[in-house]
Amino acid sequence: DTRTEDIMDELARMYDYVVYYENETMKDRIVTLDVARYPDIRDVLEPITKVNKTRYTIEGKEIFISSH
Repeated sequence: DTRTEDIMDELARMYDYVVYYENETMKDRIVTLDVARYPDIRDVLEPITKVNKTRYTIEGKEIFISSH
């Protein structure tokens, strides 16, 4: 079990993105997920956002995490 922020930090490094959160509490949500390298970061973001009941938006090299 890992904090969302920790997983997103790892993904940001792997895929060269910057992550922003709508609010600080989103960073502390716990996720159980093995992070693997996929050709498209969306393939990793989809299960994370489903579990966390959040959504993401990608603009260039920035990912914005927000609540539903």
